[in-house]
Amino acid sequence: MWSGRVGLVNPPSAMIGGTYLAPPLGLVDLASHLTSRRLVDSLEFLDLALELNEGKLPFGESLPIVAAQRILAGDFDVCAFSVQC
Repeated sequence: MWSGRVGLVNPPSAMIGGTYLAPPLGLVDLASHLTSRRLVDSLEFLDLALELNEGKLPFGESLPIVAAQRILAGDFDVCAFSVQC
């Protein structure tokens, strides 16, 4: 088992106006794989798109800075990001 902190991040998208489309299935699958096989000691899932939709993150110019601060606050050793095309 790896003892580092892993962060799985679904970033917010200002392009879609805070509309929450769906959970990031790729990250959900990765989290399931890592935890079920006990490959990581610490895993945190940050769904910043959902937080934006729920009003927990500010919409506007400060969004990228606040989102980056949330990610950095996790003090992760490794981060994986979901993307929307």
